[in-house]
Amino acid sequence: MVFLNLIYPPLCIHCEQTLEKKRSLLCATCLELLISLTNEGRCLTCFAELEGRCERCRKRSVVIRRQAAVCQSIGPAQTLISRLEKGELGLVQHIASLMLLQWTTLGWPVPDFIVPLPIPWWNRCQLGGDIHAFLARQLAQALNVPVFTLLKCEWTLSGLLNGDRSIKLRAGKKLDLIEKTGLLISLRLHDGQFRAAGEAMLEGFPSCLTALAFAL
Repeated sequence: MVFLNLIYPPLCIHCEQTLEKKRSLLCATCLELLISLTNEGRCLTCFAELEGRCERCRKRSVVIRRQAAVCQSIGPAQTLISRLEKGELGLVQHIASLMLLQWTTLGWPVPDFIVPLPIPWWNRCQLGGDIHAFLARQLAQALNVPVFTLLKCEWTLSGLLNGDRSIKLRAGKKLDLIEKTGLLISLRLHDGQFRAAGEAMLEGFPSCLTALAFAL
C-alpha cells in the first residue's frame, strides 16, 4: 500500500492536489470552502435568505416546522454531490457525517423517526440505489432512531410536462405518528417536495416535522 501511495498518491477529490492525510477526501483548502450554513439571515421556517419569516411562509400553513441545508451546492460540495450521483456510494457516509454535524449545530431535538424523501425508481436505477434512504440510515444509526419508508413518488400528466411529481403515502402503510417528531432527509433542499412529503405524513398526526438536506 505504501508503495502504491508513492506511485499514485491520494488526491483531493475536488482540486486533485495531493492529500496530507491518506484517508481524507478533501485537502485543507477545499475543506475550508465547505462552509456550513447558519440560520442567520435566513427564514426561520424554509431557510430562504431572508430575516425572520419570509412572506411565503407567513401566508401558508405550517407543514415543515424547520428545514435547513448543510451548504451551498458549489465548489467541493457540488463535487461530492456529482460523484455520489454518478454511483460513488462510498461518499454517503461522509455526507451523512456532515449532515449530522449540521443537525447538531442547529440544536434540533432528536426526532422519533427519520423518513427519506422518495426518489423515482428510474432515478434510483441511474444513481445505483436510493441515496436518500442510504443517508437516512446513516443518520438514524447515529441518532439511534428508526427509519420509516412511508412515501412514494407519483407522476401526473401535467407533471410529465413540467417535470413535477407528487409525493404520496405508500399503499397499505399504517401511520402511527401521533405526537411523534419526524425528520425528512434529502441530498438537496427541495421546498416543494419537502412540503408535499410533510402534507402526506400529516395523516398520521405527527407533532412536528423538520427537514434536512446536504445542499441548497
